[in-house]
Amino acid sequence: SGSGFRLNSNQMTNVLKGAGYNLNSIGSFLKSGSGFRLNSNQMTNVLKGSGYGLNDVGNYLKSSYRLNSNQMTSVLKGASYGLNDVGNYLKNSYRLSSSQMTSVLKGASYGLNDVGNYLKSGYRLSSSSMASVLKGAGYGIKDLGKYVKSSYRLDAEDITKVLKGAGFGVDDVGNFLKKDLGYGKNKVGKTLKKAYSNSSVKKFFNKFWGGLSGIKDLF
Repeated sequence: SGSGFRLNSNQMTNVLKGAGYNLNSIGSFLKSGSGFRLNSNQMTNVLKGSGYGLNDVGNYLKSSYRLNSNQMTSVLKGASYGLNDVGNYLKNSYRLSSSQMTSVLKGASYGLNDVGNYLKSGYRLSSSSMASVLKGAGYGIKDLGKYVKSSYRLDAEDITKVLKGAGFGVDDVGNFLKKDLGYGKNKVGKTLKKAYSNSSVKKFFNKFWGGLSGIKDLF
């Protein structure tokens, strides 16, 4: 028309939506060369801004941009969808196991507390399963141990059992109890003895705590 009036992608989406076009048609136009050549991040923001729900947006992105679960997580997080909503969509759409979900969320830079809280509610993980899944995703004993202990309200003996069950050895667990939880020598000794062999516990004290002075009666 030569009037110079041109709708931006957000305005165009609202116009097409208001005219009754469905999401696939609108998305195809926005993505196309005659439209706006939107990438997946831009598309997500535009569709979200027009009031489309996450399931509809995600399904369109998955089919149109062929996003895998890692890419989808990054795009949805970038559009400021909440973790619970993102997690539930990924779980249903990509059928992710708790281990896969942990790796995907960690890869998108969600913090351990957020990841753990989602896994706890979304997958109903026990403390033992949680420790194993977090360890499998590469979290260290200090961070995952503190999270599991506080989230499941475990005492020293219980967190020791859980960490041992997840595959951590006596040296790692002993140092976690000593350095990260601040337990004294006697308590660490009593606690480790209930989960590990006497000989391995003695070796731990000789290696990391100057020997058995003060706790010889434990053995």
